[in-house]
Amino acid sequence: MLGCVFFLWFAGTLRGRMAEAEGERHTFTGIAYGCAIGAAVFGIGTMAGPVAVAINKNDVSAATAGALTHVTDMFFVGAEMTLIGLFTAAAVVAFRTGLFPKWWAILMWVVAVVLVVGPIGWVGVIFCVPIWTLGTVFMLMRQRSDRAQIAPAAA
Repeated sequence: MLGCVFFLWFAGTLRGRMAEAEGERHTFTGIAYGCAIGAAVFGIGTMAGPVAVAINKNDVSAATAGALTHVTDMFFVGAEMTLIGLFTAAAVVAFRTGLFPKWWAILMWVVAVVLVVGPIGWVGVIFCVPIWTLGTVFMLMRQRSDRAQIAPAAA
């Protein structure tokens, strides 16, 4: 759940950079940011049921514990579906603006397709999203340092 909080921080940073690259309209930036928030909420919800059971283990019946454990599947699928919007919108911005390399945008499309396919969508959530997040952070940090080196000195 803490990872989802950090993912929200990342999403806010990504939103700013995408909005800057996209220009006036920010349509796809808004879609990507909204989907990132949704994915984080669903991600937190995925673990909230089992954590609640663990905290209240003496006050929760076996049936309730079982139900809350299975509710996590619903939240996981919700995270999968919202991440499709994040990856698709980010790929569109990358293709239109050059914020990220074309190969990274193509990779985002591939991950979005993986997320759409139900039986393998879990791979996208568990493996692709963390790798993509770290790669995107690296690219954004590198772009920022490149800009700092070529920025004119303040008068």
